[in-house]
Amino acid sequence: MPTLHGTPFSPFARKVLIALSEKGVAFDHVPVSHFELTEAFDAISPLRKIPVWTTDEGDHLPDSSAILQYLDRAYPVPRLIPEDPLAAAQALFLEEYGDTALALAVAPVFIEMLAAPVILKRAPDQALIDKKLSEEVPRVFSYLNSRLEGREYLVGEDFSVADIGIASPLCNFRHTGNEIDRANYPHLADFAERMLQRPTIAALFANEQKLMEGMVSKAAAG
Repeated sequence: MPTLHGTPFSPFARKVLIALSEKGVAFDHVPVSHFELTEAFDAISPLRKIPVWTTDEGDHLPDSSAILQYLDRAYPVPRLIPEDPLAAAQALFLEEYGDTALALAVAPVFIEMLAAPVILKRAPDQALIDKKLSEEVPRVFSYLNSRLEGREYLVGEDFSVADIGIASPLCNFRHTGNEIDRANYPHLADFAERMLQRPTIAALFANEQKLMEGMVSKAAAG
């Protein structure tokens, strides 16, 4: 059976988990964290990043975007990359925007607020949190809000890798207890709620909440 290596709290691994759930693909899951990569992991992930997808034949795909493109060809129902060339390019760009601009804005907030005290056993860097929330997050949210005006989905009329790529980092943002400011970003706030209500994402998010609660309780117990 194919295998996904990566923690569900990673926005990049979560992208693949969403796609697998949407397509109904059976797979094994090896939960690997950013904070516990081993030298042996280099053999399947030269960039030392997660996730990695291992096929039935033993081939390794060490990049979430590459995995999504593979899955859309290997398991084409439902399509998550539009057939139309322009729509496909737009969807892939927005998926990349989620991997870069959005993830760089919100991932440090998640790491400092949750991973730092629970996993890294250190105090959060409040200055970094404040900087991300006051500078980078507003800039990224403003752009996404403008893209979503009058739209249910980011590209075309159907759910795609664009929506997955943006929704996944927003799940991390929600885990921190932060909310999207509806007064300033109403379209993005509505989009985030729709995504969190989508059955595939809702199930993953609920499972993550349970895992996080367990990790917090374990950390508190010493």
